[in-house]
Amino acid sequence: MGQPFVLFSLILLPCLYFVGLVTFVRAVQVAIEDMVHARGMARIRHYYTELAPSMARYLVHSTHDNQLALLADVGLKPTSWQSFTSTAGMVNVVNGAIAGVFAGVMTNAVLGSTISLAVVVGMLAFAVSNGCLWQYHTRNWAAAEHKLRVLFPSAPRPS
Repeated sequence: MGQPFVLFSLILLPCLYFVGLVTFVRAVQVAIEDMVHARGMARIRHYYTELAPSMARYLVHSTHDNQLALLADVGLKPTSWQSFTSTAGMVNVVNGAIAGVFAGVMTNAVLGSTISLAVVVGMLAFAVSNGCLWQYHTRNWAAAEHKLRVLFPSAPRPS
């Protein structure tokens, strides 16, 4: 593709990765804020049903404030892939692709290597970036979950 493309890539891709990184961090923060608000709304619904039990049949969402109840409320089941189905998860994957392309172009430009080596290095950068950001996402989510005390858990599901 020529020297201008390589130079353009080596300058632009780190900038794009940075924009993606701060977008990812903010998306994780927003998701945690949403989870906290959803828990609060569930508690308010629970309070309403304590005051007027007949009101329960008119409520669409759960009156339980644990994670399983809130996921079930929107038709989801807990999976280890859940973090990839969020906005932050999508940004994570796009950012990983940017890291991979940058690493591949850098490998090719600096080492004058074969395309095969550049692709392997790019795939490795993609995996490392995705792994690190996924770990950040899951750790921050777990920390937020741990800080919130469940007041009105749903009944455990039979196995």
